[in-house]
Amino acid sequence: MSIDISLTTMPHRWCCSVLVVMLGSAILSCVSCANDFNPTLPLIRKTSERKPKVCGSMDIRNDPKNLAEKLTNCQVIEGPLKILLIDKGKPEDYRNLSFPDLVEITDFLLLYRVYGLKSLRDLFPNLAIIRGQNLFNDYALIVYEMPDMTELGLKSLTGILKGAVRLEKNPKLCFIETIDWHKLTQSVVMEDNYFKGNKDVKECVNWCPENCPRTLGFEQMVRRCWTISDCQKMLTCPENIPCSSGMCDGNHCCHSNCIGGCTGMLVTQCKVCRDVIQVDGKGNTVCAPRCSAGTYKYKNRRCLLDKECTEFSDYRLSIPLKLVVNNDISMPGECVDECPAGYKVSIKDNKTCELCVGKCPRVCDGKDVKSIHDAETLKGCTIVSGPLVIRITGGKHVTQVLEDNLSQLEEVTDFVQIHQSYPLLNLHFLPKLTMIRGRTLHKKRLALEVYDNSNLKELFLEEVAKNLTIENGAVSFQFNRKLCYEKIMDFVKKVGIKDRIETNDIPQENNGDQTQCNISELKFDVFRITPHIALCKWDTFRMADTRQLMGYTIHYKEAPVKNVTIFEGRDACTDEYWKTTFTPPLNSNASEVHQYIAGLDPWTQYAAYVQTNTISRAVSGAISKIIYFRTAANVPTSPINLKVRAINPGQLFVTWDPPEHPNGNVTHYKVYWQLIDFVPEEYELRDYCMQPLSTSQSYLEQKEEQEEANKNNVTLNGQCCKCPKSEKQIRTEERDHSIEIDFQDFLQNELYVKRRNDQSLDRPATTLKSRTNRTRRDKVLDNPHEVNKYTYQEEPASNDPTVALTTSTPSPPNDAGGPTTQKGVATTPEPDLKENPFFKAFVYEIRELTIPNLGHFQDYNIEVIACQERDPRDHNREMYCSNRALGVGRTLPDPTADTINASTIMVTSVQNNTGAVRITWMDPEMPNGLILTYEIEYMKTNINNVKPIVICVTYKHYREVGKYGHELNKLDPGNYTFRLRATSLAGNGSWTEPQYFVILEITACREGTYGPGCNSVCSVNCVNGTCDSIDGNCTDGCVPGYTGRACNDVCPNGFYGDGCLQKCGQCRGACEAKNGTCPNGCLPCYHGSKCLYPYGHARRRFQRYRDSVKEERRMMSDTKLADYGISPYDHLYQDFCTVYHLLHYFPSYILPHLASDTLDDN
Repeated sequence: MSIDISLTTMPHRWCCSVLVVMLGSAILSCVSCANDFNPTLPLIRKTSERKPKVCGSMDIRNDPKNLAEKLTNCQVIEGPLKILLIDKGKPEDYRNLSFPDLVEITDFLLLYRVYGLKSLRDLFPNLAIIRGQNLFNDYALIVYEMPDMTELGLKSLTGILKGAVRLEKNPKLCFIETIDWHKLTQSVVMEDNYFKGNKDVKECVNWCPENCPRTLGFEQMVRRCWTISDCQKMLTCPENIPCSSGMCDGNHCCHSNCIGGCTGMLVTQCKVCRDVIQVDGKGNTVCAPRCSAGTYKYKNRRCLLDKECTEFSDYRLSIPLKLVVNNDISMPGECVDECPAGYKVSIKDNKTCELCVGKCPRVCDGKDVKSIHDAETLKGCTIVSGPLVIRITGGKHVTQVLEDNLSQLEEVTDFVQIHQSYPLLNLHFLPKLTMIRGRTLHKKRLALEVYDNSNLKELFLEEVAKNLTIENGAVSFQFNRKLCYEKIMDFVKKVGIKDRIETNDIPQENNGDQTQCNISELKFDVFRITPHIALCKWDTFRMADTRQLMGYTIHYKEAPVKNVTIFEGRDACTDEYWKTTFTPPLNSNASEVHQYIAGLDPWTQYAAYVQTNTISRAVSGAISKIIYFRTAANVPTSPINLKVRAINPGQLFVTWDPPEHPNGNVTHYKVYWQLIDFVPEEYELRDYCMQPLSTSQSYLEQKEEQEEANKNNVTLNGQCCKCPKSEKQIRTEERDHSIEIDFQDFLQNELYVKRRNDQSLDRPATTLKSRTNRTRRDKVLDNPHEVNKYTYQEEPASNDPTVALTTSTPSPPNDAGGPTTQKGVATTPEPDLKENPFFKAFVYEIRELTIPNLGHFQDYNIEVIACQERDPRDHNREMYCSNRALGVGRTLPDPTADTINASTIMVTSVQNNTGAVRITWMDPEMPNGLILTYEIEYMKTNINNVKPIVICVTYKHYREVGKYGHELNKLDPGNYTFRLRATSLAGNGSWTEPQYFVILEITACREGTYGPGCNSVCSVNCVNGTCDSIDGNCTDGCVPGYTGRACNDVCPNGFYGDGCLQKCGQCRGACEAKNGTCPNGCLPCYHGSKCLYPYGHARRRFQRYRDSVKEERRMMSDTKLADYGISPYDHLYQDFCTVYHLLHYFPSYILPHLASDTLDDN
């Protein structure tokens, strides 16, 4: 029977028939229902089991379980995906995690210090696009300090639409060079991608399948792949598929509105939409070049209805979304979190951005623009309430970014300072600036300072200069080496402030501050401090006319040394100038004024003083003496410039620089190291005989660095001096160092953000409480991973530079003791069978460590942590330690470690193969890393000028096929010499001493003889009497009745014939070995020469004979038998044994007619 079933799954609807057949089985036959076919974009497909969804920004940390909790069913992440700081992860924690729904990330993907994660292949198998709408310090894909990651594995990724890639400090990461990054990141040049500190490409397998596409590498065509089994997806079209879009996914020609691939040629079958995704009039989800009228574009990727925007529920938002209605009703609007320039929030419903009548100011706070990210925060601002300071020292497309984000700016309420912005050529990025009010002036008198912009050639646009009003304050131009003096004075003239300019303002002289006269002293004090805030107090200043007191100004600056004067540093030639904070006068009779200074750096000494601000005709004022205070300590940043070098065998020399921001008194460092085990299975994937291992790139670089260091130290008169570095070396080192610091700072600021306290900073000092809630950034780190397998023992600082070495191993249960610590001595831990132990050292006063007692040519994880002393002002305060600086080092190889022990070499002959020998040997006991190949070099010794033959054997072949050896065959007779050599990760080992073997020459004997001198005769049991001329074995087999190689063995009892394969009959005793006959007769009831037949066989033979003779003969036979009372017919069913005996009474009659073989087996 047939049962029709309709199965509805996205994106197809299937019609199925179940055919029930015999034996209870069924056949399910499904075809596409043509009438109901409704292909739906996989981007929003839904099933009853799971519902893929759009998710917001993701920050996943601390525990691998959080991945499943947050990412399950996410198909698009509108924002960044950050997976970081999972210290307790193990490979098995990720084994069953997979998020196949995820196809798109709109911002960036960041992975940072996720332990145990080896690949993203199974985690994100279908991630196709990273848009890079918002970047992480100009990067869209960041994999940083991932200690266990061996491959990226993003096999479906086809495009990073904006931003570069940064892969750094991933000691096991391979398959970087096999990816065509130019194809993935077409919005940037290849130099923008940053790859450093990953696994040496020379030691990576980096083998791509044969069917992977090829693109041009540095000098040749290179196969492109993500893993050893996954090719890089190129989305190119085969020649036999015409495709107008030029993009194909397999055999599917994708629609031009698609990116990232497709499942068919329809606009509903895109994996990711190139522009926007919306629902058409038929309810289908489609990719479109723009949103249709009546919808609102959100995040530049999808179209929403008005209620979908204002009642947004896909994920949690910090502020509600608003509608921007387009004046042209035939065009779509926008769904935004903040109204764009020219719009303001409607007071009617607070859900709509309405066009302003006239000016529609958007007020933003004052900003110190130091990066592209800072500039983006001012996008659309028309008024900056506060100062605008621009200092961008480097970067690409800086002018374009400033134009995109500051083009709407019209007014700055305080001052504008543009300094040390080396990329700037002009100030055209402020095309609408009309007002600098100067309510608060820089250095008390400047509304505009343009200082030390070495490439600046032009000022503002002509229209800006004509219309610009500087309401209060003067201008200063200093050290703009490419900006003509005439242009500056022309600008001053157009603005109309020439009368405010003093001699020192343009071009070079410093400005000095005026000193008030007749001032009294204020008692000024700092009574409470935090890492970033200082709480101050001073006596209230009493005046006869309180209306003349405008307020108080606190002046403060960093002061490493207590030798500051009030007038020090007040010039335009240096960054050292006093910062200020203003306090209005109190309206009460309080005897003291309290105020705080915010934005301070931790553990920094400051100088500060306070003075009154009075009206110009006031005859009295007050000023305090300069006081000094130091802010509280905070968590230091990680040590920088961590370098690990192998100088002596069995040792690693580790050096580092102090944290860029120590945020306290760093007194010692904790250094951890751990052996990194090699994984042989990974290396067996590559045939190192076909693709030999070249010398490790990191080892070569380290060797060159050492040679360069030795070369740069020359001896003059017995004294060593170091040759100066070239300008190019200095610039390169400074650039790399600057990039590293900028990225580290950005990482620190973005990922280790303090938890905000609910208390506001502007509350009175008496309400401020010390904050004890801290996130990871504030947490005291006692060990690199914050897990119990590390122990910690605090060591007192020493007056001498010294190192205390300890081991850190898991303590047994109820073990109250810790690791024994002795200064200058390293103790050896007990073997830990469960996991690789960490070792630990405490280092005081110096920033280097020689780690002893290490293996040869082994990799080690190195982690360095900076720790402060406890604040002497508060002994109860925690001791802060930094996060880890990570490094990897490899020890020097042992020149003798890869030598094969000659005593283990054995040579044996191969049976049945006169020209072959088998050579076996044992592995070196402790090789340099891993053995990759063995080489066998052999040659004949009795031939002059012979070139030896070298055979390469992979370690896998040596172990599995060769059974710990190798077979040499097809060898000619003669004397041979051979030697063996192992090749490890460190390169070729030493050859063994020559070994010898002999292949005997075989001389042909005459037929029938064999052996030395051909004096032995072949066995008579050999067929044709021939045998092997060496061992006498029968070459053509044995005659019937004999077996064995030399045919000397008679067939075993019960068998006979050729090869003794035939079984004897029912004989009394043994049968004849040659033909199987029974010389002693048969057992009862059997007959024949071989006793193979029971008696019934004779009667059947007699019946067959009777039917074949003539009728008269047959009748005579019957008559003769009847005379004796015997009838064959009467005895058909009687006992056959009785019939057989009766027949034998008449041999004179029966035998002549039954022939001689009647009763045998023929």
